[in-house]
Amino acid sequence: MEDRSVWRLVLSDILDVIPLRTVSQAVISMSSRELKDIAVRATRIDTLFEKDIVYPVKLESISCSKIAATIQITPGGQWIVIMHKDGSLNLHQTRDFGAPLVRIPRPECSPSHSWDELAQAKMDVRVTSLGEPLVIISDTLIST
Repeated sequence: MEDRSVWRLVLSDILDVIPLRTVSQAVISMSSRELKDIAVRATRIDTLFEKDIVYPVKLESISCSKIAATIQITPGGQWIVIMHKDGSLNLHQTRDFGAPLVRIPRPECSPSHSWDELAQAKMDVRVTSLGEPLVIISDTLIST
């Protein structure tokens, strides 16, 4: 039990500096071994960022359509959201980039505005607490 409390304190100190929400929520139910493993891993990751040059462990190149206006990757890297120049959206999983998981057709737009203006919209991509992608489009000219 003492071993668990030591690793819990160590991980608590690390989480004060590197906020990892999912880890913070799971600490209560973690075993001593799990606490130690996460503390050691977080420390190793933090050490990597202290170097002048950070080399990625994995680098992948994905090509997409020429009509893509905006491309964003969700925090955590599980999803890629592509907004096309016509205003349509595609949601892809990064591990299986083939066909989009979800396609949202272009929205109805006021005739007084062009699709080029729509493509300038700001897209904010987030992940909900359930791990689902959330796309927020603001400053658009879309009529609902």
